[in-house]
Amino acid sequence: MVYVYFEHQVASLCGVHCLNTLLQGSYFTAVDLANVAHELDEKERDVMLQAGVDSSDFIKFAAEGSGNVADDGFYSVQVLEKALSSFNLTCTSINNKENADVIANPLKENGFMCNLQQHWFTLRKIEGKWFDVNSLKKQPTFLSDFYVSLYLETLRQQGWSIFVVRGDYPAIIPFSTAELGKWVDVDPTVSKPPTSQQQQQPNRSMVDLEEFDPDLEEALKLSLKYSDDNEAYRPMNQRRNDSNEPYTLIEVDEYEQIIDDDEDEDLKLAIEASLNQS
Repeated sequence: MVYVYFEHQVASLCGVHCLNTLLQGSYFTAVDLANVAHELDEKERDVMLQAGVDSSDFIKFAAEGSGNVADDGFYSVQVLEKALSSFNLTCTSINNKENADVIANPLKENGFMCNLQQHWFTLRKIEGKWFDVNSLKKQPTFLSDFYVSLYLETLRQQGWSIFVVRGDYPAIIPFSTAELGKWVDVDPTVSKPPTSQQQQQPNRSMVDLEEFDPDLEEALKLSLKYSDDNEAYRPMNQRRNDSNEPYTLIEVDEYEQIIDDDEDEDLKLAIEASLNQS
């Protein structure tokens, strides 16, 4: 088992949950990030003031309010980036030219933050294993190495912004103080297969890529220009060379589609209400 720090979604505080699950501990609160957002707002205000209080740019800036924190507690990437800098960690988009190596082989990294509209979640490597740590899900999910590569590429294709976080992460201490969350033991050898209900909903993202055929796995790696030095990946299986069976790739829909069906109903309603505020 691998112990993973996890936080359930509260209001629109996914930015807090994303940072804490990335760092694997209760490091930040909503108040902490609100203070960071306020600091960034003041710096932006000072810059805008240079054009004069009567300038159209400043008037527009003042009227729009904070661009770093929303009334419901959603934080901008600038806030998360600033918070990470206190740990000497950097946060950059994988679409930047200097991060071409990340797209080629994301498995060499230690963590990613993913954002679409009003939601943040984490992909984190712990003890050499990858986990999808999403506060809207019931618990962290183990991801195979191949799943990580395909999942990130699928997210990119569907408009998610993905940021690679680099630097010396703080040491993970299982069962340390977990004021905002809990420690969950996850079996890193078993991927949870989709339920029948999930299979009936093509927009679900929880697809077990370990169930894919070897030749599909190989074809997808080639199509994504995937590269790594793991010799464990088996070559394309010739037994399906003559098969015309169609394949369906995973579909990653917007984050509200991945709330587990057996979660508390009140939590579902609270999450949906916070998401609708966008």
